[in-house]
Amino acid sequence: MPLTISPEQVPLYAPGEILAQSDNGDPRRRVVFREFRYGPLFVEGPAIDSLLIVVYRHGQSRMRRLCEDGWKDALVRPRMISILGTGTPSRWEWDQPIEVSHLYLSSELLSETCASAFEQDYRRLNAKDALEVDDGKLLALADVLIDELRVPSAGGTLLIDTLAQALSVRLLRDYHQDRKQKSAPAWQLTAAQKLRALDFIEAHLSRDFDLEQLAREAGISEYHFIRCFKVSFGLSPHQFVIRKRLDRALEMIRTSPAPLSEVAVLCGFSDQSHMTRAFRRILKTTPGVIRSSAKSQ
Repeated sequence: MPLTISPEQVPLYAPGEILAQSDNGDPRRRVVFREFRYGPLFVEGPAIDSLLIVVYRHGQSRMRRLCEDGWKDALVRPRMISILGTGTPSRWEWDQPIEVSHLYLSSELLSETCASAFEQDYRRLNAKDALEVDDGKLLALADVLIDELRVPSAGGTLLIDTLAQALSVRLLRDYHQDRKQKSAPAWQLTAAQKLRALDFIEAHLSRDFDLEQLAREAGISEYHFIRCFKVSFGLSPHQFVIRKRLDRALEMIRTSPAPLSEVAVLCGFSDQSHMTRAFRRILKTTPGVIRSSAKSQ
């Protein structure tokens, strides 16, 4: 396997149906666009001599990727983005059909932009390991550039250069870091995964649900989810859910006239005894004491 490949060689390692591509009218090959339809696939690719932006267009799939920070998992769907830094070998695996746009920005373009916009040497920067990016402004810039590369128009060369530079500035500013800086821990949920997990827990707090459902919502395996969740929240998923149920029960006991047996069921406990045991173990009190205190105020 070669150490580095060009964007034109990517289909040799990630074969798929090419739906559209730029006409390669740019003799400097600073920006390259290609759109693929893929079935489920495992890809082991060498480093690419350009930065790769993947825009997910159609289909939803669990995506796994191995870069310098270890394996990462995400549930990707339309309008999400993945970023792979220049010169970064990678492995990718997905289990469902997807359609994606690939946009490649050359290291020459990034180096020039880095020097002119930030007065920095691009070689001193590392792209962040960003598998699951939800960035509307980045997506909008990429889409306008892709549209121009797909069907060039009058003045297209200047427009492509301008858009490519604007996209490069945003990528350098928000998705790169100094090589001396440490990356975020690999065993940590992303902001989007944390939000999805929290939303699921809040929506299902009164019902019984298992770890598999919660991990599926975050788009990662149960084993990986347990470790990432504890690093991210400081509690195991089970401990966190119990705390959330206690918080809701406390609020209802203080503000609602509902019987304690009803509060217990509405907060996801199997019965009033189950809720009382949780109160005693964690809060060192009982629901009855909380209710009496609330009435006396």
